[in-house]
Amino acid sequence: MMRLREVCRSFGPQVPPLTHDGEPVEGGLVLWAFAGVESSYGTRREFARIEPAYQPGGGMYRQSEKVRALWRRYGALAACSFGTWQMMATTAQDLGHGGHPVELQMDTTLAPLVIHYLMRSQATTLREAADAYNSGTQRDKFVPEAYIQAVTAAYVAGWDRGPQEG
Repeated sequence: MMRLREVCRSFGPQVPPLTHDGEPVEGGLVLWAFAGVESSYGTRREFARIEPAYQPGGGMYRQSEKVRALWRRYGALAACSFGTWQMMATTAQDLGHGGHPVELQMDTTLAPLVIHYLMRSQATTLREAADAYNSGTQRDKFVPEAYIQAVTAAYVAGWDRGPQEG
């Protein structure tokens, strides 16, 4: 099993070109920064987070037949975000994941989906990428400033931040 730093470095070259403060960013470090914010650098990757909006009665559940179909197939797992990058099962399905939601806990399964998501967002800066990752698109009216700042801080802190992987 690859350690998180290895996964980030391995998949990093596939991250779409982004800049931060006018400089190109390192793709692997972008993945590392998101992992830091989403799951404390993978230390909480086994914990799926349930999102109330995706449960019966929630807004996304009511609005989306796709969410309801996923719920019928996987139950409460359809309302969860998974893995190091805490991706929603419905988002992963939209990006082409055809497997069981629990497979999203594997970094090598989830990293390509995160990259695809970033490419689909059409973000050109780290800030836009963080906005899109947290709220669905950098073009909406919701700007998750605290999340953007956390991702930026994790990126600036670099590879030294996070758990030591002996």
